[in-house]
Amino acid sequence: MTRRVVIGKRANGELGVFVARAGYDAFTAADSDLVLNISSKISQLLMLGFVTSSGSVPLGVGAAPYIMLTGQADMTSVPLYGSLSGPVRPAPLGIFGATASGSYADVASDGSSMYVTTAVKCSYAVFNVPL
Repeated sequence: MTRRVVIGKRANGELGVFVARAGYDAFTAADSDLVLNISSKISQLLMLGFVTSSGSVPLGVGAAPYIMLTGQADMTSVPLYGSLSGPVRPAPLGIFGATASGSYADVASDGSSMYVTTAVKCSYAVFNVPL
């Protein structure tokens, strides 16, 4: 029987949380056979920023990263919110009468850049993809 989940120390001395693919032992499996590997004490957040209109953002990270977009909504048409406007997750919005357009990112496969399409102020967070 294999140990698909290890919380603590693995055979190689690494500390963390590890989940192996079916048929592999997380205690001894190669990193390529893990579906979850949380062992880094260093944040995987690479970059934060925002754009106010559509445009290209240089990344230069070497591989396509994970991107999280947060759009800004204008809530002035929503009762009881007054002149509030602020971040909305997920980025595409259209509920409660609030007005905002969807925000989307097309990321280059080599991680060199991304093109953000947005009609509102949109913040982005770029995260490393674990190997």
